[in-house]
Amino acid sequence: MRNLIIASMVFFLLYSNASFRSNTIKALQSITNFIKELPKEEKFEKNVQPKLKQGSSTY
Repeated sequence: MRNLIIASMVFFLLYSNASFRSNTIKALQSITNFIKELPKEEKFEKNVQPKLKQGSSTY
């Protein structure tokens, strides 16, 4: 399905107006650059405390 959507977008851009096409490509490039500049998520280790055994108390 994704490939069909991408192919239809490519055909649309091929047969569209040249100025619209160039503006669209510039917009896509700026969006791509913006996404690349976003900070990447760092994986944080969670402090996992062992579960209490049944019948034990926290007091």
